[in-house]
Amino acid sequence: MKQRHLDSARENYEARLAKEMDAQQEKEKDLQRMSKLELELIEQLQMKQEEQKAAYEELEIALLGTTGGKGAGGTAKKGAASKKEAAAAAEPGEEEVQKAFAAIDTEGTGVIPTEKLAELMAALGITLDDTQLLEASEQLDAQNAGKVSYGEFVMWWNG
Repeated sequence: MKQRHLDSARENYEARLAKEMDAQQEKEKDLQRMSKLELELIEQLQMKQEEQKAAYEELEIALLGTTGGKGAGGTAKKGAASKKEAAAAAEPGEEEVQKAFAAIDTEGTGVIPTEKLAELMAALGITLDDTQLLEASEQLDAQNAGKVSYGEFVMWWNG
């Protein structure tokens, strides 16, 4: 009787152990599948980020004639240089920039309110959407003082 009880306990133990091992193997397979999926998603995200970066650079060149950095290969795309040159040729010169700034700076302080930036850009023949205007304002008024100086604007304009 004692032996039967021991045999039964051993069988139960072995059955539970086999179930636990099977469950652990399934979990390991699930983890492997999830890891593979995670890597695929990371790769997709990286590709999407590169696409967005390239699109942003193209947009920046097309609208402002400037670039914020280099493309994925270390240089801007081939057509971008010619677009930038064409935009630079059509851009107002420093004298025109000075006149447009002075027209808004009616007090002659060399400073305009940040909210007049859209008006200044329009006077220079460039229309910015809300996002572009916000980015330009953040760059020109980094201290969030609510004003843009002529010197900062010219440096940004020529940058």
